Amino acid sequence: MTPPDPFWSPRTESELQSALTNGLLEETHHLDLKRELAPRASGNKSLAKDLAAFAIDGGMILVGVDEGADSAQPPTLTPQPVEGLSERVEQVALMGVTEPLRVQTTVIPSSEPSKGYLVIRIPPSPRAPHMVDGRYYGRGDKTNVILSNEEVLRYHRLLMHDRSDLRAEARTMLDEINSTSPTLALIAEPLGLRDDLLVGLAAASDWENRVSELLIAAEQDAKGPTYPPYIRRAGFQRRAEGVAVTSGMPNGTRQFEGDGHAAEFVFHESGRLTLMSERTAFLFSLQVQPPRPERKVIFEELIADKAEILVRVTTEVARMAGHQASWRFAIMVRGLKGGASYLLENDFASFSDGSEYTTDIYARETEATLLEIANDPNSVVKELTMPLLRSLGVHNHSKLAWLRAAPPSADKAVSEQT
Repeated sequence: MTPPDPFWSPRTESELQSALTNGLLEETHHLDLKRELAPRASGNKSLAKDLAAFAIDGGMILVGVDEGADSAQPPTLTPQPVEGLSERVEQVALMGVTEPLRVQTTVIPSSEPSKGYLVIRIPPSPRAPHMVDGRYYGRGDKTNVILSNEEVLRYHRLLMHDRSDLRAEARTMLDEINSTSPTLALIAEPLGLRDDLLVGLAAASDWENRVSELLIAAEQDAKGPTYPPYIRRAGFQRRAEGVAVTSGMPNGTRQFEGDGHAAEFVFHESGRLTLMSERTAFLFSLQVQPPRPERKVIFEELIADKAEILVRVTTEVARMAGHQASWRFAIMVRGLKGGASYLLENDFASFSDGSEYTTDIYARETEATLLEIANDPNSVVKELTMPLLRSLGVHNHSKLAWLRAAPPSADKAVSEQT
């Protein structure tokens, strides 16, 4: 059985019964079946160990499915009382595991009143391995194991290896185009052992169609408006160890001329995604009488737009490649010093106080699990852009309401403490 699809969200008893009938509910490295959660402190301790063990590679716990004592017999559905069960799992994930974990729970009602099933999904943690009572836990073939000192050290080395300075790399991206014009650089970096996540995409004879499909899927889900230069299907170019969708780059060459027309989205063979765009700031004058002098403005809506596209494409890439681990994100915008808010300058109803951004560079970095990216992509966009929006005084502007809106999710999400 393959690892549980992070996007799979069973919501009915019949879906569970169908999976059971088809032989898909069998305990593995990524799936644990439990008739019930044991009560009291000992049960919480056992649950904490399960959560910590699954946090390395990700997995799922199904409560209300009895594996039975006879391995020759198939599991059976045994619905349990579910009132308060999600809250209990939340508390164990936050208080019983070190560092606290983010998990997601879904309650599935059964035909029996007040009973049902609980689906607990544990995404691969960017901070794994995790401890319970001073011991690190991992998952064996079908059971939990205590990790040796050597195994813990190996995971910690991998953790440090994955922590390159993305902001420094975003600055390098801007320096390489040799342009002093206002420009944006965004990076999404998958965490994990693989460094060939998108080799198949770059090697495909129809890679142009495939990246177009990824972008179309991301654009269909986007909540914010889009602005040129558009990241669409305007042009296609190969890059060093990757392929790109480009805008404003005629004749098949990579050109950032500083005229506000150029943008590119690169799908790197390693799995890294990068987006660069001009037109993050420009000279603007509102057409009123008496005329106002031109003023440098920062196009904050375009910055948020490009960040949202990157995050939503990340979800589509993870879905396509079957990558369940976490991602790191970075943003850097150059050429901002002296710029005022475009939204406020272009708003007849507002009275801009003339405030100008006081530094040339804005940079931010964050990370998120795949569940966070898939369920609430704009939480990542907010992490990347809100400090800039607050500095410009537009974080509560009506045209950015799409960014502040809560995600439409019925699942119970447990936030990770930082």
